[in-house]
Formats: sequence, C-alpha cells, structure tokens
Amino acid sequence: MAQQWYDIVIVGGGIVGLATARDFLIRRPGLRIAILEKESTIGQHQTGHNSGVIHAGVYYAPGSLKARLCTEGREKTYQYCEQKGIPYEKCGKLIVAIDESELGRLENLWERATANNVPGLRMVGPEEIREIEPHSAGIRGSSRPRPASSTGARSPRPTLTTSSRPAARS
Repeated sequence: MAQQWYDIVIVGGGIVGLATARDFLIRRPGLRIAILEKESTIGQHQTGHNSGVIHAGVYYAPGSLKARLCTEGREKTYQYCEQKGIPYEKCGKLIVAIDESELGRLENLWERATANNVPGLRMVGPEEIREIEPHSAGIRGSSRPRPASSTGARSPRPTLTTSSRPAARS
C-alpha cells in the first residue's frame, strides 16, 4: 500500500470536524486533509440526530458568547444556504404561557430575545395564539411569525455530503 501524507488529520466526521476541515480549506486551499471517522458514514452521532432547527437566540443570556454566536451563526447559516442553494424554512416560533404562573418566564424570554435582536418578535393574546397554532391554548404568547420571504421547504433530515455541491434532496 502506498504511503499517503496529509498536512492535517481531523478526528471525527461530525459537524465540528467537517466545519473545521472546511475552514482550513477556505484559509489554505492547497492543504491535504484527512478526516478519520469510526462509523461507515459521516454525521452518525449528535450531528445526525439534531432537530435541524436554526435557533433565533431567544433562550440565551444577553451579551453571552452563546447569544452572540447564535445571532451571528443564524445569519451566516441563512447566507450559506442561499449561496449553496440549500433549501430551508423560516417557520417562526410561538412560546405560550398557559397560565399566570408562567407569565414571569415568558417575560424573561421576551427580554432576552429583544436584547438578542431576534427579528419580528411580538406579544400575542389567546385569540392570536389559536390563529397561529390551532392546537395550542394559553393566556399570552411570544410570537416570531413566519416571514413572508421564507424560502422553500426544509429537508426532513439534514443531508451531509463531502461534495462542494449541495446533496440531492429526496
């Protein structure tokens, strides 16, 4: 067997390993990179089991690293999907307080989301909660509606590929 040489070897073919390899190649296109993965395909653990949601930044403490990275990452993810022709859906979010005891928590999430510049956020009452989600009921809610400019349907499960082109969707 012929010996192969690599400039960098990355252990793990999940989202972190693949993103790291991609970043190296963007910075230094001539690098020879090997990715070592113990499974038969990439993304078989946490990466392949996530919900596929692009988080808005509602839950993170304002000013925290998580809040900043979530906000920056959300926008970069949308840009990347647009550039690569990867379909996604901005489906909105509805957080509901079922009774008076949950209003304080809802207010806290509202303050966090506002401080984290979550776009399109507004408070809604019981009637609008039912309009947005007929199977939900509550006394007040925080809504980030589906934008009119929402793009395509999100794939039922993220597809990972080693190609520079988006993976085919079924």
